[in-house]
Amino acid sequence: MARNNIIGKELFYDRRDGGEVSTLLYTSHKPNSPLLIDVHGGGFVSGHHYSDDSLCSYLNKKLDINVASIEYRYAPKVEYPFATYDCLDALIGLCKDKSLNFNRDNIFLMGHSAGANITAGLCILLEGQINIRGQILNYPFLDAHIDPSNRTQYRFSIPPFNMKILNKKYYPDKDTRKEPLASPVYMTKSQSRSIPDSLIITCSMDSLREDALKYADILKKAGTFVEHIEYEEGVHGFIEMVAAKKIKRVWWLGKSLINKQYGLYSDAIDKICDFIIERI
Repeated sequence: MARNNIIGKELFYDRRDGGEVSTLLYTSHKPNSPLLIDVHGGGFVSGHHYSDDSLCSYLNKKLDINVASIEYRYAPKVEYPFATYDCLDALIGLCKDKSLNFNRDNIFLMGHSAGANITAGLCILLEGQINIRGQILNYPFLDAHIDPSNRTQYRFSIPPFNMKILNKKYYPDKDTRKEPLASPVYMTKSQSRSIPDSLIITCSMDSLREDALKYADILKKAGTFVEHIEYEEGVHGFIEMVAAKKIKRVWWLGKSLINKQYGLYSDAIDKICDFIIERI
């Protein structure tokens, strides 16, 4: 993807298996401000942190906090769990980078769809090693084990056939799909107790909403704070698509439903900002 007119400053951090992870950094004007990590979606086979440039830039300016958007490798170039470990290595690199002035005890994670799977996985891997103040999961994919055909289907949700292809590419070994890192809804009780405060956003027209409901219930039973917001007539990916001005390309939604996403986006951004502000 061409890096044209990208606002974030591109930094690179070492991967544990060699090579580097690209990260776009949006710097706060305030010293020692919090850091928000953004993990884009794309079904583990597509998407790019460049595509979230407008969203990250907006949150950086609105909240005046540091924002870092992480790129990770996709299938079929890599398989599970490399995407999650790429993001972990970038997070560790950011924290170790002495040239960056941000509050290491005030870090937030935000992921979209497959990126939300990575975000939830990071919280499991970290288990308190890095102080995560909160996680924000937007229409998360959290169960790779369930047969996509058994998900409740909604108009405009991701077709089961497509989900099966994505699963096969990133999780070729079916035996791994029930591991907590692959499917956070199967995390242990001990792991669930280490998860930070969570904001979970779902869409009424998204077959992945059931993953989020199951995950939220697990966290509530573990005593974790969970705020769940469901957007009626929200479609999968609406936050990134509106922010990147790509929602009109999804012409099959129809003009009325496309216009609806703009209002949902504004409300969702406000809720995300409120969640962060309350914890900094």
